[in-house]
Amino acid sequence: AMAEDTGIEVLATDQSNVAGATVEYESSSTTFYYTGKGLGRVPVSVTDGAGVKHDVDLRDGDIKDGEFCYYYVEIGSGSIVRSNGTTVKYYDGKVKKDLRGTSVKDVDGNYTMPTDKGDYAVVIAQYKGGQWYLRGIADTFSIVGFSLNDAKLVDGKDVTDTVFEVSPLAGNNTGQAWVGRLGVAVGNHVLTITDDYSIRIVRKNDGVDMWSTVLQPGVTYQAVIDGTPEYEGHKVIDFQISKLDLTDASIIGKTLEDFWYGQDPASHDTFTGLIQKINNVDNADFDSAVINDSQFTIDLVSTPDGSEYDVYNPVKGVYTYKVTAKSGNPYFTGSKEFTVIYADMTVSVDFSGCGDDYDHDNVFYVNNSEDKPTYFDLSHIKVRPERDYTVTVTDDEGNVVDMAGKTQLTEPGTYYVKVDILSWGDDGKLTAGSDVAKVIVEYGSVYANTDIFMTYKGQNVVSSASDTYNGTDLSKNMAFTVKAGSKVLAQGTDYTVTFEKQAADGSRTVVDQIVDAGNYIITVDGVTFNESAEFTFRVDAVKPAYAIANWDIDADESVYPNVDGYLMYTGDALNPTFRFFDADGNEIEVPEGSYVVDHYEDEDGEEVELKEVGTYKAFFETAKDVENYDFDGVVSTDIVVTDKGVFMDVPMAGQWYSQVVYDAVNLGYMNGYSGTKFFGPNDSITRGQVACVLFNMAGGSDFYSENLFWNNDIQGYETGFGDVNAKAYYAQAIAWAKATGVVNGYGDGTFKPDQAVTREEFAAMLSNYAEKLGEDVDGAEADLSAFGDASQVSDWATEAVEWAVANEVMGNGGFIAPTATITRAEAAAMSVNYQPEKLADVVISVPDTNVTPR
Repeated sequence: AMAEDTGIEVLATDQSNVAGATVEYESSSTTFYYTGKGLGRVPVSVTDGAGVKHDVDLRDGDIKDGEFCYYYVEIGSGSIVRSNGTTVKYYDGKVKKDLRGTSVKDVDGNYTMPTDKGDYAVVIAQYKGGQWYLRGIADTFSIVGFSLNDAKLVDGKDVTDTVFEVSPLAGNNTGQAWVGRLGVAVGNHVLTITDDYSIRIVRKNDGVDMWSTVLQPGVTYQAVIDGTPEYEGHKVIDFQISKLDLTDASIIGKTLEDFWYGQDPASHDTFTGLIQKINNVDNADFDSAVINDSQFTIDLVSTPDGSEYDVYNPVKGVYTYKVTAKSGNPYFTGSKEFTVIYADMTVSVDFSGCGDDYDHDNVFYVNNSEDKPTYFDLSHIKVRPERDYTVTVTDDEGNVVDMAGKTQLTEPGTYYVKVDILSWGDDGKLTAGSDVAKVIVEYGSVYANTDIFMTYKGQNVVSSASDTYNGTDLSKNMAFTVKAGSKVLAQGTDYTVTFEKQAADGSRTVVDQIVDAGNYIITVDGVTFNESAEFTFRVDAVKPAYAIANWDIDADESVYPNVDGYLMYTGDALNPTFRFFDADGNEIEVPEGSYVVDHYEDEDGEEVELKEVGTYKAFFETAKDVENYDFDGVVSTDIVVTDKGVFMDVPMAGQWYSQVVYDAVNLGYMNGYSGTKFFGPNDSITRGQVACVLFNMAGGSDFYSENLFWNNDIQGYETGFGDVNAKAYYAQAIAWAKATGVVNGYGDGTFKPDQAVTREEFAAMLSNYAEKLGEDVDGAEADLSAFGDASQVSDWATEAVEWAVANEVMGNGGFIAPTATITRAEAAAMSVNYQPEKLADVVISVPDTNVTPR
């Protein structure tokens, strides 16, 4: 029984087919990146040692007799996994080890998928006759975290901003504030604090923690980063903060009211006295720890009327000042001009009636998810006391929004509504003032878990999905839906979808398509709503189930039962190519150079060279830099190397004609002698046999009907020759040869089917065949003078021999021997030389016949 403490100790005595079972997995991936959710290789079927395929599910308490299941073991300390007294093994790289570890269970003791980082094994089990039996090999995988090795510091979420300026906002310059402000990015992806990492800031020279201390420009600090837990590792990054450069800052001056003496600009000529906002931080929120009036100079640049400033009677209007950070200012540098308004009376702007969600800080929120949203309405702005005013609306990028003909802000976005008053009354008094309201218009009830959806091939994706590489863009199978209440939002307008390929170190690269194997992060990011959702998608490499060698010769089942083909023994190491197949026997096309043979093993499992006569298996590895195919651990079917030929008189190797004879046979051009295991390579070939060869080269029974030229059972085939047996094996071929003009008879009306053929005659017949295929045989010329026996070529055969030599059909051995009787082996060589591959379709038509080709 299975021990309850670990769930993996097995005591069994009966044999079971599960020991040598093979497993088909949902994906071939062996590395999974930590998400906090269940991960791992998922078996979908098990084929037992008897070849029977079984469904398989995660082990639970309802398993029935004979059923298969699987469970996970965290490799490490714990009991040894045994079955039938034999220890279950696993491969640690290339080394086979005993499996020792602890079963993965949840808090209630139920078998479950692993969630923690670590190395795991998948154990296949069968419950049979009250006993548990285990597969002898456990496949493995790992759950790992992403690396922090290439992490960098950025300002906020802007991965391009690595300059950290002092902030004018109070409390925003301590170590605690910088922990919240600094972003940690890997590549172009900004990580999430707490979920991905923790960070603290220390001073480099003494290691003092800066949590409650204001950071100083020019001092080197260290960001100490630790992965928790999706990212793993420890990273220390040196950094400095820089002074805030006034030259690039946004500065808004105050509006001063001549309410009583001492309120004029000259009485407020300090940084805090004249500046209302810097970088959108209000004067009331300035950080006194970094802004010291004594460290700035304020210079008057111009007065409203261009006159000298009269301290006793300053004029009303717009003054221009210049603020400059003094030398030695520890937090600021540079200078900038700004304007200050001095008025007889300041006015206040009241935005409270513009919208319902007024929060007393001039921030308004419009929820477009509501059936009837309350929009921010510019017509409800009030100025007290009542004066003429101007309104400028800008978006969050500073672009002016055209409000012609509109008073309401209805389109999603972030807006700034600025009201300015600069009005001279009839009494010569100047009234001035300004204020800004921030208006956020968005879909406010969009939540990642309930309103953002992804489907893949029509199936809902909760958090992740996967598929296998097939060379196409798998993102075409994805669809996204975002809802805001009862409204369905539009992709591209209301939200964007981004595909990022995630590298092993956690860095991400934005891609337009999802094609190649690997891990992808799909982000649905709100444009008109403040929410985003992430989905993961894994493209698995194509994993063949097995390989078959491309053999030299089809096997003779009477000699080699259960073997489809075999390789010829040559005395040298063999290097066959292979075809690959999935578990259902479908061939997988693999790119050239995508795999390597790691080694061959003989029948005893010994690693050997593929050379001697015997039976072997090939073990494969994936070639370097190949990511879309996974050949690691793929094993071939039996590879048989033999020195026994199909024909007793044609060796598999060692003779010049060995290969061409078998090529001619495999192509279907020639056969051995009927009822024998002989080919007769040195026998003379006859005219009847040549007609058969040419007919087979043209497609033979594959392309032409068996009824072609057939009269009846009594008369046989109509050949037109009196000396041809109408029912002989060559009768139809001779009838075809005559009808097409490939082989002609003699002037006396005979064909002479049993007469031997000379080499130049065979060249002429091949030339006729080539001409019928559409080749310009008359245009082929060759210099025959290089051959010592060229003078023996008959005049009538000269053009045909020249064509054959020019096309390397004959003469390759340095001679022509035109009048010599051609052997069957030589005919095989010449036919294969001319046509090394079968025709794909009917090329030579047969005119005026009683039956048309197939």
